[in-house]
Amino acid sequence: MQIDVKQEKLLGKNKRIKVLNSYVDVLNMHQTIELVEKYITTKTPLHLMGVNADKINEMKHNNLLKEIVNKCGVINADGASVVLASKYLGLPLPERVAGIDLMQKLISLSAQKGYSIYLLGAKESIVKKTANVLKNDYPGLKLAGIHNGYFSDDEWKDIAQSLKEIEPDIVFVPGFKI
Repeated sequence: MQIDVKQEKLLGKNKRIKVLNSYVDVLNMHQTIELVEKYITTKTPLHLMGVNADKINEMKHNNLLKEIVNKCGVINADGASVVLASKYLGLPLPERVAGIDLMQKLISLSAQKGYSIYLLGAKESIVKKTANVLKNDYPGLKLAGIHNGYFSDDEWKDIAQSLKEIEPDIVFVPGFKI
């Protein structure tokens, strides 16, 4: 399958460094959240990716993954080893921005500001349980929808069309293999 990966629009003024096969944005958690909110409020599409040692190593052998990651609008250091490597290279990153911590902060922000979220991925029972926990933990959270992560390539077009129609502010997708 041929995939055309385009560079996403970069809204931040932050520096972007290179750690082996991956670019990484020089952002701490607070700066990342502010930047994501800028994408939300300007309705600018964003693919935010966290990289760790495993992903950077995989990018040595997987050119499609390398292209996808490096063309994301925001690339966070989601691993202490990436932060350590940046210091060794003389390009220190401010901190690790862990994906799960970022997700929780963005969900909290969404509940406060009325942004809608969509959960895509995992087993059906897990995504349903996650949705219920989030609705209980974050009153006022606008849950635009959920979908499990088990679908064929043919079904993806329908899911993508549904997402376009629903227009959630944030779509959370767990890690995946390319």
